Amino acid sequence: MKLRSIALAGLLGGGLLMTSGCGSDDVVDAINDLVKPNVVYVVNGFSSDITAHADTDASTLQPNDMKPFALTGDGNTDVYYEVGANSSEHSSLPYGNAHLYVATPTCNAVNGLGKITDVSTGTGIVELVNATDSELTANATNTVTVHVTNNGVTKHYDLSLQVGEKVAACSKATSTVKIEDLGIVQGSIVMVTINNTASDPYTVEDNVPTTVDVDIVYLGGENAVAVPLVKWDDLI
Repeated sequence: MKLRSIALAGLLGGGLLMTSGCGSDDVVDAINDLVKPNVVYVVNGFSSDITAHADTDASTLQPNDMKPFALTGDGNTDVYYEVGANSSEHSSLPYGNAHLYVATPTCNAVNGLGKITDVSTGTGIVELVNATDSELTANATNTVTVHVTNNGVTKHYDLSLQVGEKVAACSKATSTVKIEDLGIVQGSIVMVTINNTASDPYTVEDNVPTTVDVDIVYLGGENAVAVPLVKWDDLI
């Protein structure tokens, strides 16, 4: 099965609002009003479709898909999902940051409906999130690699931890690689490889701030999703 590599910049929508005569605070306020600054990136770790909910917004996600939800207001965001007629427990995610929410049948599960969450640190770290109930051991056959092509030249960045290091089930580990090390710029072609299976290539359409965290979410087998935890004000 091919991996699904999520756009590192194209998920952000319409881009910046450029208004002459306005200060930076004015632009921030305008963008907050228009593009809804509380962002929740929901990943479907099930083998079947789910319906994800964030406050009053809802969307159907196929297996391994990701959907960003952006909400207005200054309170917490109520996030949960449904599989068939069954509904997961609700999570309240604080306003004003970018969150990862992985729907999973194994991690922190109640009646087979679980989740694993993360939040942006704003420091540009790249983390490996193990969203399965099996320990993941870093070795020559368990590798997570990001491939970045600029001007026809491809560089490979191995996100595996030191050989032999283990990432516990339903947990995460920070890579020594940071997003600024990846050389991702406007026009970069990005792919992710788990073991020997590569994702579809993605062409980055905007520059990505070096403060953006990236979560490589391991979903089991050779399935993974790359999720940039971009806040709307990262574009300012």
